[in-house]
Amino acid sequence: MKNRICFLAAALAVFPLALNFIDVMMNLNGTVVHILTRYASVIFFAFILAVSEFASKADIPRAVKNAAAWVISVAIILNLHNYYIKSNNIYMKFHLAQSQQYAWSARLIARLEAADGYSEEAPVIFIGAPSARFTVAEPFSDLNYMSFGDFLPPTYSYPTYLNYYMGFLNPVSQNEDFASIEPSVQEILNETPVYPEKDSIKVIDGKIYVKFK
Repeated sequence: MKNRICFLAAALAVFPLALNFIDVMMNLNGTVVHILTRYASVIFFAFILAVSEFASKADIPRAVKNAAAWVISVAIILNLHNYYIKSNNIYMKFHLAQSQQYAWSARLIARLEAADGYSEEAPVIFIGAPSARFTVAEPFSDLNYMSFGDFLPPTYSYPTYLNYYMGFLNPVSQNEDFASIEPSVQEILNETPVYPEKDSIKVIDGKIYVKFK
């Protein structure tokens, strides 16, 4: 019986960590959420069912069953705030970051398509990596206990994001080495302001350049 009680105590001790699994699976600046965070949506109920099934066995002493009932009650009470408020708080902030990422990308595509000389086949070349900061509006200021930093996807995957999620099919190359560009184009880009300033997008010799640095 002592071992069973120790097991229940250990399960209760690690239970809050399992409920907030999204915190564990995110990197330090909070920009990447792993698919394994789905466990957090079911572990709460799985824990209660597991303890209930364990305590319902006929050979379990009444003292253990009573302890299991207390474990379930305490787990529910202690984790209501953790599960329904804090975890949802993080998911809400992640949703806001995704929305800002979508809006920022939509504005970028609109600027690209509005550039003089744009065509659907023209390659898009990013000079430097696009970067945008996640901002928290006043109504959501209480969500700002974790920094999201740059909410855009990593450099290597942003063209895929534009293709798959934004429906922008122009070929995109990122973080183009400025020194590898033709000298005549470099001269024009040297006088070009940095995005999102006006005229930061140039169409030169059938290629669309966006200057991010």
